Amino acid sequence: MPGRGKLRLDAKAGTDGREVAWNLVSGVNDPAADSERTVWIGGKAFEPPSSQFMSDLAGVDKLNFASEAVRKRSDNLLLVRSRYRQPFGAFSGELPGGVTLAEGYGVMEEHQAWR
Repeated sequence: MPGRGKLRLDAKAGTDGREVAWNLVSGVNDPAADSERTVWIGGKAFEPPSSQFMSDLAGVDKLNFASEAVRKRSDNLLLVRSRYRQPFGAFSGELPGGVTLAEGYGVMEEHQAWR
């Protein structure tokens, strides 16, 4: 395990008139190609380019996020420490691939772990 790790994740579903879903990540499983990043539009999947998350989790790439509730947890287990934050809320804006959301709901996540 590296001395310090940080993960940011955006996973949710919505619509632009078609069913859409997405999973965007930064920090884990996010190489330039063959990553965990996926956008599904009308049941068809594609891998978008690397994602840029706002430090306060108020958005990712061209998506805006309005938090409605937050789950948080901090642990100090002596050998490893962890800080986790998972707000749930509504998304607006544009998905990778140029799809403008009519509505979208889901979570953002930030997890930091260190020794």
